[in-house]
Amino acid sequence: MAFRKIIHISDLHFSCDDKTLSLLQKDNFVEDFVISLKNIDAIDTLIISGDIVDRGGSQKAYNQAGLFIDRIRNELNIKHILCIPGNHDVNRKLLEGISGDEDVDVNKLWEKYDVKLKYYWEFIKKNKLFYHQNSGLVSYEILQNPNMILLGIDSTDRIGTSDGYGFVNIENLTQALRNLLGENGEKYKEYIKIAVLHHRPIIYESSSQTITENNGSDIGQYGTCDSENWKKVREILLSYDVHYVLTGHVHGSQSGQIRPFDSSNDEMNYSTVGSIGVDFSRELKERLNNDSDKILLDKLDKLICYGSLNGNHNAYNIWTFDDGGLIQEDQYKYIVDEGIRHWCHWKTKEFEKRKEVLSDSGGVFDTEVSTVSVRKEASENYEEKILECVRDHDLYKTGHYHWKNTARINWIDTSYFFQHREMLFYIARGIDDLFKKEQVLRKADCTIGLGIKGSILLSYVRFLFPKMKCSYLPENEKEYNRYEMALFEENEEIKSIVVLTDVVHSGETIKHFSESVYDKVGRFLNVYVVTIFDATPNGKIAKVKDKAKITLFSLAKLKVIDCQGGGENCDIYIRKLANVIEYKED
Repeated sequence: MAFRKIIHISDLHFSCDDKTLSLLQKDNFVEDFVISLKNIDAIDTLIISGDIVDRGGSQKAYNQAGLFIDRIRNELNIKHILCIPGNHDVNRKLLEGISGDEDVDVNKLWEKYDVKLKYYWEFIKKNKLFYHQNSGLVSYEILQNPNMILLGIDSTDRIGTSDGYGFVNIENLTQALRNLLGENGEKYKEYIKIAVLHHRPIIYESSSQTITENNGSDIGQYGTCDSENWKKVREILLSYDVHYVLTGHVHGSQSGQIRPFDSSNDEMNYSTVGSIGVDFSRELKERLNNDSDKILLDKLDKLICYGSLNGNHNAYNIWTFDDGGLIQEDQYKYIVDEGIRHWCHWKTKEFEKRKEVLSDSGGVFDTEVSTVSVRKEASENYEEKILECVRDHDLYKTGHYHWKNTARINWIDTSYFFQHREMLFYIARGIDDLFKKEQVLRKADCTIGLGIKGSILLSYVRFLFPKMKCSYLPENEKEYNRYEMALFEENEEIKSIVVLTDVVHSGETIKHFSESVYDKVGRFLNVYVVTIFDATPNGKIAKVKDKAKITLFSLAKLKVIDCQGGGENCDIYIRKLANVIEYKED
């Protein structure tokens, strides 16, 4: 079976200003980069998703970028290169130069496509890169063995003398794709298709997501694209069977946050790579530029360490495909460990084939696993296997912070367990064992699934204990427990309940629910919480004074808060569940 590895880089930011030089203009950085890639076999394709130069650039900056590409092409034997422009590739000075022309509307300078990208097109032609000079589709590469098409989409359509959101010319993109792929996508029908654009379109759905994806965007805000425009672009891409979107621009490395679906009806996989060229230590230098910090500034200048105030990373990604589609994505970051600079293999994301995901769409009970094998009496060490899964599939996000005797910004991605049948059944069996071992759980008056994941676990418990009273608690507070309130009001005998959930950090949601029940029905409850992960500081959820007593049961303990640092005291460090980030005064 044929396979291919593709390297994805972005945001090179070549500059002629000594204060903003790209790291790629420093020989030791490029040398480390080339050496790291020489250790990876079978790379034949390079994707550059924009911002070749910094702040509009110049011909001189583009010339230096060309030298870098020549080196990569020759030393790594790269056969195919797809390059697209980014917002920094728009030359604002060239646009300002024509703003006084009589026939030019100064409010629509962004329409002057050839002018604003003049130096970019000269760079593309000089370096013999394939281009399609269309303000929708600017380039494409048709590859064989495996058969793939890379589609370079220009998202700088509305970028002029000032910056703005990514925007794609819908009319031009539609016509270009129709010419390339056919009216209904009949040409290259069996080819894997990947769209590449500069601006990141994917929506940020929660505060934890904006933190873990290293970006300060507001919740509900599309990455950096005009949201209405992107909806149209996405619809067009899906109509041509495009399921992969690669982007740059935000300088944070979001490959670890690829999700198979943006929504229940979407089939897109998104990946954003960090900047390969920006010197993020410059952010620190600008903050520390005074005499008292001269030693630190000298260290930064000598590249003894790299740091970012905004959680950004120098990174590149390697995508591996075979004839069936995407196999995995590997992320590499440039780090300094005890003064030694090097590119580090950071994390791997493995993918199931799309057809396999669809074929495994049955419910929890759609299986040939017998009830006897699932409900075997012998208890297992569930914690060991569950934590192994966390480690092997990089489910502990953001790294673990040993920072002034506390741990912060921690997030366990439990969705993996609910998307893979083997682990889902394993966890369900563990909860079954808990119910059998703990009499108070079996004797509870009602069992409630908290949120979607709790409801999935509840369906299994209900199957095993058909006489148990069961209900569901939505996580949206505006719709909080209307049905449950009526349930408690009408059933005076309900004194104790089991609440099923995936992970407990502080237990605030559980306490809120318990207080809400008491305030509305005036009745004290014994609340037994059953969770996959107990991530509380001390294995307990504080009591709700005079309103409820809360007891916690779990399959695995993963102390992420107030772990007091120190490798010998930290399970995350000992089990290698995540990268541990330490703060040291010296």
